[in-house]
Amino acid sequence: MGNYGGRPNHEGYILNKPATFQSGTGVSVSTLTPLTGWLSVIDFVKVLFALQNTDVTNEVSLIVETSEDAATPDAVFWRATAPAGDQVSYQIGPKDVHTYFRMSAVTDSPGFPTVVVNWQMRGIARV
Repeated sequence: MGNYGGRPNHEGYILNKPATFQSGTGVSVSTLTPLTGWLSVIDFVKVLFALQNTDVTNEVSLIVETSEDAATPDAVFWRATAPAGDQVSYQIGPKDVHTYFRMSAVTDSPGFPTVVVNWQMRGIARV
């Protein structure tokens, strides 16, 4: 994600060590489940959203939604599937202009079985 320790990266931003927010313990997911509330990321140069699927049988999708008012999600969102026992991540960079982001998850297997996931958001703050 760039240089640390207050040195400029190739895009001219001065970067610090990343700030990390994570689930800590596993979160049960079946139908659409918000993992975070709306998070303002305007103070970050880059942000990584990651989801680890700990289930050995079923797939789960990470959904990253955007909003400008922290209440109404935009109609278009990003979605990717983490196969059983695998992870998926999505990174936004300095040119993204959305104000708020939210992570959610949903199982992709028929019948919405319950799976346990761990999530993480890691961002490099602007200085």
